[in-house]
Amino acid sequence: MAFPGVEINPLSRSSTAVVNIVLWCVLAWVVTLVFGWIWPAAVQLLMFDPVPAQLVFKPWSLVSYIFLHSGFFHLLSNMLWLFFIGQILEDMTGKRHIWPLFLGGGIAGALLLMLIWIVSGNDRSVLLVGASGGVT
Repeated sequence: MAFPGVEINPLSRSSTAVVNIVLWCVLAWVVTLVFGWIWPAAVQLLMFDPVPAQLVFKPWSLVSYIFLHSGFFHLLSNMLWLFFIGQILEDMTGKRHIWPLFLGGGIAGALLLMLIWIVSGNDRSVLLVGASGGVT
C-alpha cells in the first residue's frame, strides 16, 4: 500500500526521512523479535539502562534503545504518531533535520530518565525501549 507522494524504498533519495525512520524501526523490531528468541541477553545489551555505570559499559544503548519496542502495539502507536505528525514537521523543517531531531529527542529522553533515576535514589534497574522520546 502506498500513499501519494511517499516512496517506501528506504534507500531512495526521494523517500522522506520520516518513512525511513519508520522502516528502520520496523526492521529493528522484527530483527530483535526473531533474535530475542534465539539469544535474549544480546537484545538486552541494546536496551538503555539508566544506571550511570551501565552507560560506561554500553554507550551504544543511548541510541540503540530508540529502535527497539516492547511489542507490536508499542511500535504501532509510536510509528503512527511519527508518520502523521512527522510528515508535517518534515514539510516545515526539511528532510535533513528529521534524523537529528529524532535521535536528539531519543537521547534527551534517555538522559532525562537517568537524571530522574539518580535523583529518586532508585536502587532498581529498569530497561528503556521505544522511540517515544524521539517521536515526541
